[in-house]
Amino acid sequence: MPDPAAIDQAADRLAQARRPLILVGGGAVGTRKPLTEIAERIGAPVLATNAGKGILPDSHPLSLGCSVLQEASKQALADADVVLLVGSEVAAGDHFVAKLEISGDIIRIDIDPTELTSMYAAAVPIQSDARAALLALSSALASRKPTAQRSEGESRVREILGHNAAKLTPVEKLHARAWKILRSALPADAIVMGDATQIVYTGSFAMPMETERCWFYSGSYCALGFALPMAIGAKIGAPHRAVIAVAGDGGVMFTINELATAAEERLALPVIVWNNDALMAIADGMDERQIPRIGVEPRSPDFVRLAESLGCHAVRAASAEQLAQSLRDALVADRPTLIEVRQDSPWLRG
Repeated sequence: MPDPAAIDQAADRLAQARRPLILVGGGAVGTRKPLTEIAERIGAPVLATNAGKGILPDSHPLSLGCSVLQEASKQALADADVVLLVGSEVAAGDHFVAKLEISGDIIRIDIDPTELTSMYAAAVPIQSDARAALLALSSALASRKPTAQRSEGESRVREILGHNAAKLTPVEKLHARAWKILRSALPADAIVMGDATQIVYTGSFAMPMETERCWFYSGSYCALGFALPMAIGAKIGAPHRAVIAVAGDGGVMFTINELATAAEERLALPVIVWNNDALMAIADGMDERQIPRIGVEPRSPDFVRLAESLGCHAVRAASAEQLAQSLRDALVADRPTLIEVRQDSPWLRG
């Protein structure tokens, strides 16, 4: 159980905060009710890591989603006078910098005591299960008058998300368009297994999630080929849930042989292959550093014929409508379906 004195100290600081912000990770899974109560009580925007995506629904007016990759969200974290950090090591795989700037006081809740004194050391450390601590903190805040108001927090969220949207790169806009189409064809509790690929990095903030434990990607280890075998495992473990894999043309080749396994198991498993004819994240890094591209533009196979040869259905999406319908069909098919989406498709530009 959390230390009552630490809970009282945390409640005092949060109630007095003018620009509070909450950052939640995978350790906060199962805390939606007390998390929502606290955020609404103190008017705090809620930022999630990839593992925390969906704990607070992305549609909630205080949700910044998993947008910690985006500059306006990073700046909001830096500008916050009090940060409630719950159940996260704040790994670099979520934000792609050595260390996030946090200038305000950190109230940190973690079951692992070593995290409380790690890179993001806590002014108010609370060693506890996240749910127990947030329930106690919500109760303590109920008797305190907060300085910040919910309407102020919601206004901050709209402003931050607006800045983030305005700063999307042309390629991120293509990714966002694809995610919008995929989201329209998926049930709310669909499980998405994402590979180490640019479309998944964008999906962290562009793919809305209303439910926790639905968004997974390889994160800090950046394991190419992660998505397909993980999706197979998820589908076998949760056969009545919609499960999809999303991978790039380079990454999927690390484990594409597992399509044969999925076909043998007759899994209704859509596999989205985003094809930009490169290991583009690495290629872009080489370009930025003026290094000649080496080994990052492998020759892609004919993904449709390859998938069919492994016993799967396959299609190359030629329109937004075909992508959506192919995904719907794949969710109820008698075997896996590989759906190739080429980044240079004109229809992706809307």
